[in-house]
Amino acid sequence: MGLTEKQLLVKRLKKSDRKAFDRLYRIYEEKLYAFAYKLTRSHEEAREIVQYTFFKIWEKRSTIDENKNFEAFLFTIARNKVYNKARKRTYVHAYEHYLKNKLSHQQNNGTEESLQYRETWEVVENAIEQLPPRRKEVFTLSRMNGLTNKEIAHLTDTSVSNIENHIHKALKVLRIYLSNHGIISLFIVIVCFSWFLI
Repeated sequence: MGLTEKQLLVKRLKKSDRKAFDRLYRIYEEKLYAFAYKLTRSHEEAREIVQYTFFKIWEKRSTIDENKNFEAFLFTIARNKVYNKARKRTYVHAYEHYLKNKLSHQQNNGTEESLQYRETWEVVENAIEQLPPRRKEVFTLSRMNGLTNKEIAHLTDTSVSNIENHIHKALKVLRIYLSNHGIISLFIVIVCFSWFLI
């Protein structure tokens, strides 16, 4: 019994055939997107999951077994990414809870506590918004989404050293911005937080 069309495409993919990769992408994109959306209930996150999954497929292409269920492999990568993002979100919520409790000890009035909490996070968001578009994109992928520099380099079609340079410059700007607003402790969290999330 001969190989199916999909098995042949995977076999070509293993040899770095871009046309085979593009064909597999077209075959599975819609189905994978629906699967990711069902888990995340977010169009943006679903699109991100699809891109990430096929990035991983290309990265691991030489190790894929064309005799095994390619679709199952594809969906396993997507599902694991969704669950990893959920865990990261849990860590973020835990930190926000910690910060809110810390601020609550500094203020007695509930309304003032809530206002200070919101204002603190607004400063952080404003600091990130000050970054140039590409630097903001790289920084968000790194510190907020937990991607490695190598993954970001592939996604943005640039070099790892360029990504490192973007992150270094972004952190320098954020350190100054947050320090000027008296919340340098949050800068330390932003610098280190991705290490806990990866």
